[in-house]
Amino acid sequence: MTGPVRAGDNPRVPRTRVPLVSAAPGMLCGVDEGTLPDFAEAVLDVVDAVPAGKVTTYGRVAALLAGAGLRGGGPRAVGAVLSRYGAAVPWWRVCPVDGRPGAHPEEARRRWSEEGTPLRGRVGEERVDVDAALAELRLPEWVGR
Repeated sequence: MTGPVRAGDNPRVPRTRVPLVSAAPGMLCGVDEGTLPDFAEAVLDVVDAVPAGKVTTYGRVAALLAGAGLRGGGPRAVGAVLSRYGAAVPWWRVCPVDGRPGAHPEEARRRWSEEGTPLRGRVGEERVDVDAALAELRLPEWVGR
């Protein structure tokens, strides 16, 4: 595997086919198209809509979906969805509330820097300035139908 797929790469790789991790050496743990649970699909749609240079938190994504009646878990469940299926969405734009990088810290910091995301802290230990970089979230149109 060559690494995570960047949002906006063309052509867009179907997210259900490109997991961020593999189940075993040489085996991908993707699922067939259309078999993602609604919660997982909604997490991916919300994260995909976060603009470059902005972030959200695992907890905010979970709260948004729970508020719309889409139950699937809290912040850890959001992280699990991104870990398993998030390679085709900008996973680095989701972080803990303290701004630390979630998964793949070096890659997340590189992408934050490229996108001009507001950061704070020492070089190599940067965190997102969450107050300055917080994105406004929106529900996917299909949620609640």
